[in-house]
Amino acid sequence: MKTSFKVGLFFIIATIITLVLVFSFQKDFSVEKWQNEPQKRYQMIDDILESKRFMNQTKKEIIELLGQPNQVNQERFLYDLGQPESFFNSKSEILMLYFKNDKVNKVTTAFQQ
Repeated sequence: MKTSFKVGLFFIIATIITLVLVFSFQKDFSVEKWQNEPQKRYQMIDDILESKRFMNQTKKEIIELLGQPNQVNQERFLYDLGQPESFFNSKSEILMLYFKNDKVNKVTTAFQQ
């Protein structure tokens, strides 16, 4: 086989393996998983952010879905997402839900300090 073919084949295989690993660690949001596996909530964060699932929901609706927040800070609810398995990052992430007129108007994440 030619060297260029081997290199191309290597990159294709590496890409496939990377995609399989990335998608195997990401999960769709589920109330049951959220409540029963709080240390693995980080696996659902991409689905939460991409789907804009909580936008325009009230504080009461959020508490019904996610339970009591770990912290309430003015017009924000903060939920611990657990600590992703990583070689580089040892900080836990949090989900931040911002409210305006009692409805979610922004959803984001941050690393806990």
